[in-house]
Parts: sequence; C-alpha cells; structure tokens
Amino acid sequence: METVLAFTIVMFIWTVGEFVSNKSKALISMMLVASLIFLIGFAADLLPHDLIQDSGLLGLGNAVIGVIIVHLGTMMSFKDLKLQWKTFVIGSLTVVLMTVVLLVVGEMIFDRNIAVAGTASITGGTLSILMVQEKVSEIQQANGNLGQLSSYLLAVFPLLVLNLKNLVGFLFTANILKKEALRVKKQYRNGELAFFEQEVAENTTEAPESRLPEFL
Repeated sequence: METVLAFTIVMFIWTVGEFVSNKSKALISMMLVASLIFLIGFAADLLPHDLIQDSGLLGLGNAVIGVIIVHLGTMMSFKDLKLQWKTFVIGSLTVVLMTVVLLVVGEMIFDRNIAVAGTASITGGTLSILMVQEKVSEIQQANGNLGQLSSYLLAVFPLLVLNLKNLVGFLFTANILKKEALRVKKQYRNGELAFFEQEVAENTTEAPESRLPEFL
C-alpha cells in the first residue's frame, strides 16, 4: 500500500476516535476507539495487516522514544522525591507487585507475549507500549515466535488494554474529583479557604535592599 494512502487511513481512524471522545466528553478516549477499530479491522481482515508499517508511523514512534525518555528524566526532581519518599516507595512496590501478578496470571491464561504486552500497558503507559511495539517489529523481522496473536494484533493489544484501563479509571477519578471539588467549594463559601496569593504574601519576607548596581 502507498504510504500516503496508509497514513490517510490511520489518520481517518484517529479522527473517528477523536469525534467519539468529544461527543462523550472524554469519557471514552480517542485511543480506545481507534484501538478497537484497528483490532476488529485486523482480526476480520478488513484492514491490510501492513497498514501501520506502510504508514511510516512506526519509524516515527521509534525515533521519539529516546527524546521522551530524556524529557521525562529532566522533569524529575530529587528534592521532590525526597519530600514524597513514601509515595515513591508505595508506587514502586505497587508497580512491581502488579507486574509479577499480571505476568504470572497472563501467562497461565494466554501466553508470555500477550502477558508482557498487557502488563507493559498497565504499569508503564504509552512509552512502554512504544517499546513493546518496537520489540514486536523486531521479532517479526527475525521470523520469531509471536505466540497466539499475529504481530499486528499484538501491537494493538496493549493500546486496547491501556485505554480500557483508562476508561474504568476515569469513572473512579471523576467521582473522586467531584467530591473534592464539592469539599473545596464548601470551604470557600464558609470562608475557610485561603487564596494562594494570600498565603504567599503572609509567608514571604521582603529581601534586604542591595547596595550593588542594578545590572548585578
């Protein structure tokens, strides 16, 4: 398939996903809809199996992995990690425990490749999915064993798992944020809430006047 045509089809599918996401007020994510379309299309042979590869998007995704990793690293603050060390430890242990449980259970029900792909999407997010898709591409090119799913379905599977997780998570998150918003609203109306600017003004001391020239 021509690169331009493959790229246009992929963009159209993402546009459909974005349309559904806007209509559902982001309750159903764009990636969930697009992943379902790709999954059904590849499984039913409605879409050519080399669609993603011909679109040139795999190469783009592989190219930005390094940039994303460096960007995430620059956003980390060791000072904040020290202050939030309990959160960091609990989060790290949770990820490790989830990984072990998902790998064991997933391999018992499906196979190792599906278990790894699904675990990466749950514990690692988008960056892990890009790494999984790159590995799937390497195994396919080496004519390796991909297990129960084809390379195309295995590449789409973690996206589907991630967005299903987000769909369930959004429902709980929206409920929690709504309760917190009502609590803050009640505090504000009762005069119990201090504005950020007021707290800064109360806890800030004026710096002594410098005797050095202004340009220093």
